[in-house]
Amino acid sequence: MSSKRRRIVLLIIFLTIFAFLSLSVTVSRSVKRVSTGFFSPVLSAMRSVGQKLEDIWDVTFHSNNIARENLRKEREVLKLRTELRLAEEKIRELGSVHEQLEELAKQGHQVIHARVIGREPDSWYHTFLIDRGVKHGVGRGMPAVHGENIVGRVIEVGGTWSRVRLILDPQSAIPGVTLEGHATGVIVGRGAGALRMTYIEHTARIKVGDTVVTSHLGKVLDHDEAPLPEGLVVGKVVSLSQEEEGLYQSAELESAVQFRDLREVFVVAPR
Repeated sequence: MSSKRRRIVLLIIFLTIFAFLSLSVTVSRSVKRVSTGFFSPVLSAMRSVGQKLEDIWDVTFHSNNIARENLRKEREVLKLRTELRLAEEKIRELGSVHEQLEELAKQGHQVIHARVIGREPDSWYHTFLIDRGVKHGVGRGMPAVHGENIVGRVIEVGGTWSRVRLILDPQSAIPGVTLEGHATGVIVGRGAGALRMTYIEHTARIKVGDTVVTSHLGKVLDHDEAPLPEGLVVGKVVSLSQEEEGLYQSAELESAVQFRDLREVFVVAPR
């Protein structure tokens, strides 16, 4: 735009403003009404748009709240489902324990509930202390079990405490037999959750997956005062190998017990 045209436009704007200010009150009111009538559709549309934007904001805000609430409820449901599964597993475990206790009672044994009260840092897989002793009927050589699984045998007894040697300890020796093929052998500990069944006849029928339980040969192996109950689960066969000279075979076993998490056991005592 040229300088001359710019001056003309500014002059027109100035004259328009001057004329508007020079109008009478009546005319000013008329102009106001005309202006209002002219701009009212625009203002109405703006109010409508504003209301819609407000509604959209409310819906979005509430939707986010609903989404967060739904997420929180889903997490609560997931947590409750997990707790329910754990409770069901605990019920099944307790049912198994109850059946095992009944079976031991039929064999003429009684069970003594005990809590693990101590472990030595350098013998985590070797021994632990329990809060039951002579006063409660515990004797040397009695097995300690968790559910249907044997975890060790009592090697030292005090008035209100006892020391249990785990079956994982290399000094542990337990006679065992497979449920499936009745292959017999001696189970020794290898520490850190490992077990080995040795002196299995090379002709014995044994395979990976077989379940090994305690046998009635316990008194032959040691001079413990308490006999070892039959049928306590030691573990499952995970691998097989031939021993030197080929006269025997051996089996690596895996126990179902989480030895590091043991908090309580049952000591099996003869009546």
